[in-house]
Amino acid sequence: MTHCKTLTTPGIDLLLKCASLYLLPTIIFILGFQRLIDYLDVPQALQLNAYLAHGLPILLGVSVLPSYASTRIFWREFKNRREAARLGARPVPKLRGKWLANIDFLYAMNKRVESGYPDDSLTDLVAKYGPVADFYVLWRHLMFTTSPEYIKIILATDFANYEKGEEFNSVVASLLGNGVFSSDGDMWKFHRSMTRPFFSRDRISHFDLFDRHADAVIAKIKERARAGIAMDFQDLMGRFTLDSTTEFLFGACVNSLQVETPFLLSEHLPSTLKRGERACAE
Repeated sequence: MTHCKTLTTPGIDLLLKCASLYLLPTIIFILGFQRLIDYLDVPQALQLNAYLAHGLPILLGVSVLPSYASTRIFWREFKNRREAARLGARPVPKLRGKWLANIDFLYAMNKRVESGYPDDSLTDLVAKYGPVADFYVLWRHLMFTTSPEYIKIILATDFANYEKGEEFNSVVASLLGNGVFSSDGDMWKFHRSMTRPFFSRDRISHFDLFDRHADAVIAKIKERARAGIAMDFQDLMGRFTLDSTTEFLFGACVNSLQVETPFLLSEHLPSTLKRGERACAE
């Protein structure tokens, strides 16, 4: 399977797709309304001014856009509820924000990125709505789960029923191609059969080497967690990679994990992670 290169950026492609989807009904309405006015000879009969004769169709045509979008949203929600009732299922708890399209959730996430931990927004919502929730933002459904039982179903026991889908594949195709991380069905089975032998037990060598450095990483995490101080996890993983690689490839370790790790500007632990990290430290 090959992917054709376009001369436009993904953002332009998305705008063109949305324009063809939503502007077409508006254009059809404007042209149809104008033809109706001409046919009924309304402007001449009522002596309408030029603004009313030409501006009214455009104004009404523009109003078709939100009406058309709202109709699509309500129809989709109606079908989802009807299908859930047919299957005897309950709708997933849906995010209820204060602003239109739950924009306040995106705003809150952005503030967490600037001043805290991005994951705090998600963990707060999981605590509020439960282990399975629909993060309904900008009228798009995004199912999220932290339940080990459901994760096992999605990734293992019922994997074939949870395809990545065309939308996901179209987004990651330029980066991942059609490999094991972005394919479904028979193509995924083919890639999995090709890569699985490389992860068998008899192919894992020098395990003790990596295990020793992993223990050093865990010790660093426990040390900071006991003190209630946050740490730069990316820096820690970089040190683990450096020590493991130098010892594995060159037979001599640079021992970067033995050097004191840097302290962050914000050294407090996020509230949603304190309990987990302190439990890890025990």
